[in-house]
Amino acid sequence: MDSHIAVVLIDPLNEFLHPDGKLYPRMKASLEFSNFLKHIEELVFAIRQAHISNFYSLHQISKEGTYFGWNHRNANHIGTRDHKVFDEAFGGQISKGFGLVFYIQILMCVAIVPSRTPTWSINSDSETKHISSLRA
Repeated sequence: MDSHIAVVLIDPLNEFLHPDGKLYPRMKASLEFSNFLKHIEELVFAIRQAHISNFYSLHQISKEGTYFGWNHRNANHIGTRDHKVFDEAFGGQISKGFGLVFYIQILMCVAIVPSRTPTWSINSDSETKHISSLRA
């Protein structure tokens, strides 16, 4: 395995891709047309078989006080707060349906150029790796 290659899975949250998610209706047609979930299963399996590092970039979780002190919220911030989108209980959680990741909103693969030294800072628990910064 090349230690300079990683896959970053962005917003693997129930809110976007689980049928009970608040934003799922907006994603449904595209997900079904592209057979997205099947392809993601195949990709995650291949990543693991190749022993490539995979990281998760997560959306801001909504909870009481999330936007406290923000003086310049936009319409998205206000709507997210008012409709409790990305709540801690369900919408903001990574689905456990396929190991660490099953539902994924957007996939971004990052192949860091080997001639450049990658830098990342990881906070890790027993199930998930969280990136606090990534740059090449």
